[in-house]
Amino acid sequence: MMEASNKKWLSLSVQLCCISLGVMGYRSYRSKCKDTQVVTKVRPSLVLQAIEKNEPIYYFGLGSNMSRTKLENRSGKKIEIISMEPCLVQNYRLGFCLRGMPPVELSMGSLEPSDNNGTELLKYQHNECHGALICISIEDYERLYLSEGGGKGGYEEIVVTCVPYDETKQPIEAVAYRALPSHRLIND
Repeated sequence: MMEASNKKWLSLSVQLCCISLGVMGYRSYRSKCKDTQVVTKVRPSLVLQAIEKNEPIYYFGLGSNMSRTKLENRSGKKIEIISMEPCLVQNYRLGFCLRGMPPVELSMGSLEPSDNNGTELLKYQHNECHGALICISIEDYERLYLSEGGGKGGYEEIVVTCVPYDETKQPIEAVAYRALPSHRLIND
């Protein structure tokens, strides 16, 4: 069994490698650490396939991530947006249920199911959430994921079906962020 100080050092090492080595280095470093009890969250197959094939990925942006300028400058290195368009996700809503950092931010946005056991304070007329459908490289997605606390923060990755406003386009599966139950506020 590892001592607590060794676990903290290892966790910091994984984070530093993740930042300095990029997507492929991050995955291979994690795989080498299997015997060291580093706990990793299971990521959606949509993300794992994009990593494996080194293909672009679609991301459903909410809140400040709907701002092109904010998103491009999110991670210290410019995120190159391949495409960005308005869309909606049915049967979800924008919730402000992720604990923030008072007094600056009391809560942060999260994509929540619209049937979320009645925790929302305001009932929505339509069961849909509007946002931005963003296509970026998998490397840029990983930088975005890390800037949002990926793997250690308050979000989990979920896959949703985005319906572009342009009715000539087909729905597209994209990754979105939902507050982890352990970080979720009682009401939003």
